[in-house]
Amino acid sequence: MTLVSLIAGGRELLWTTELAPGSELGELGEPGEPSAERLEAILHGGWFEMSPNAGLPDRPGRPPAYFHGEAVRRSWRVRSQSATHVEAEIRLSSEPIALRRRVEVRDATVIVSSELQNLGADGRPVSPGEHPCFRRDAFGGGSLTVRGPSLGPADVPGTIPPDADGTSGNAAVRLTDPTVILTAADGLEVLMRVDLEAHPYLGIWWNYSLQGGAGIGSWDTIALEPLTRYQDEVLLAPGATCSSRTIVEFRVSR
Repeated sequence: MTLVSLIAGGRELLWTTELAPGSELGELGEPGEPSAERLEAILHGGWFEMSPNAGLPDRPGRPPAYFHGEAVRRSWRVRSQSATHVEAEIRLSSEPIALRRRVEVRDATVIVSSELQNLGADGRPVSPGEHPCFRRDAFGGGSLTVRGPSLGPADVPGTIPPDADGTSGNAAVRLTDPTVILTAADGLEVLMRVDLEAHPYLGIWWNYSLQGGAGIGSWDTIALEPLTRYQDEVLLAPGATCSSRTIVEFRVSR
């Protein structure tokens, strides 16, 4: 289930391609390294869940997984919806895992809640996370505030360039403060409040493409990714669930 639009301060905040997310979903394809190429072909930005794992297409000593998980590659079943919320669920085909997700709007706040349950008879290695892709041009000339020790491979970018400059990179942090702040040049702030028990890590990926084209290399975005684990997984017991809540609040600082 992909959130395709967040509007605040008179502007769209989420980056998407012209092709709507989900419009090219089809065959699941092969896991492992081929799944990264397949994901690039069907992914169109927005805010999606990486589940049951973030990254990790090849796991030493374990069967290969789908890069950023199976969930983003599948259509979900809507359980309920209204003018202010949508709740949906899915049972994965590659693993005995069920997912439930709810997006709710309350005034200037968006609440995203996710639950993953192991339906199998054995423990399952999981590492779910969130992947909102924000528009660089909505925050150009502004800043990013993240608190916590850096885990590499690059430093966290503290500023957002006013214009696309062709740069790209990845960074990761062990969060010491649950609030991550994106600030635009005109003072609009997006405060992402992370559930540190569920998501103690934050991945940051940016790609400020100078031109269009195919694939994620053409994107002009910065993604803030709350993560369960960093470059590994946690073993979820049979019948157990793991859940998370990510809250995004909008405000004007000046």
